[in-house]
Amino acid sequence: MAVGYYHTLALKQDGTLWAWGSNFYGALGDGSTTSRPTLVQVLTQVSALAAGYHHSLALTQDGALWAWGHNSEGQLGDGTIGDRSTPVRVQWP
Repeated sequence: MAVGYYHTLALKQDGTLWAWGSNFYGALGDGSTTSRPTLVQVLTQVSALAAGYHHSLALTQDGALWAWGHNSEGQLGDGTIGDRSTPVRVQWP
């Protein structure tokens, strides 16, 4: 489980990642900025997760790093400074 400023992420034993709460800047990763008081499935085959102030990250079982949410300072690591409301794959060495 990980907690951002007003959003929460939870990882189930089956590898599914769920999010709920505030969706400022797309922090839930569901393709919108609408806050959700109920669970929203974001990704599958997740092995680790983290939450920032208004952004979220997940590492999938194949070693891919995914990020979404607020990105004003490039914190998502995708080479942009635009917010993302769905997970984007971060290219890393």
